[in-house]
Amino acid sequence: MKLNKLILTLFLSLGVMLSNAQTVDEVIDKYFKAIGGKEKLDAIKSMRMKMSMMAGPMEIPIEISIKKPNMMYTTVTVQGMNMRTGYDGKTGWSINPFQGDTVPHKMSEEEIREVQDQADINGPLYDYKAKGNTVELAGKEEMEGSDVYKLKIIKKSGDVEYYFLDAGNYYLLKSLSKKNFQGKEVESETIFSDYKELPGTGIIMAYGMESRAVGESEGQKMTITSIEPNLDMEDAMFLMPGK
Repeated sequence: MKLNKLILTLFLSLGVMLSNAQTVDEVIDKYFKAIGGKEKLDAIKSMRMKMSMMAGPMEIPIEISIKKPNMMYTTVTVQGMNMRTGYDGKTGWSINPFQGDTVPHKMSEEEIREVQDQADINGPLYDYKAKGNTVELAGKEEMEGSDVYKLKIIKKSGDVEYYFLDAGNYYLLKSLSKKNFQGKEVESETIFSDYKELPGTGIIMAYGMESRAVGESEGQKMTITSIEPNLDMEDAMFLMPGK
């Protein structure tokens, strides 16, 4: 009798666990709904962000222009000099005056792979199968007092990134990336904070970020100071100068 009761209890417990279990696609769907929905993301065709990055005691202004499907132009200003990078969907280039550059140089394949990720406004979870990415639900754990879903993203390039989504509101709290760069595996993490609506879009996004190498206590703090969505941007601004 007691054995039958124990078996029944186990089956009931298993049923509750299965009913509460979520698939990876269900978690991803809730993530997109939490930040405003895919339709509203689709409506954003371009954006220009102004950011402030703290590198030690130095405040560095950054301006990033992104246009779908995958074009990006960035200006980083340090001590009156501008480091510029661009990507037109095929060719990546940079002009770095801190290395004595006066003419643009093509990016390496590794650098292009990095900028391709940054130029994707919708992120690696959006239509991940069509992008050639694989996403796995790597479990549920606790992070700084919050329950989080841990998603493992294996990108088409072979790079691996983990997303930690708040199990309550499904906002992205942290990303952890593992990439091979110049023959070495590099691990870095980014903490996301200060979520608010991007005016006029209905999209919720993080205005605060802190990136650092895994194992280090300090990193680079970045704050978005302004965002302008859906600006008219000519494709020519992303082309390599002189091309």
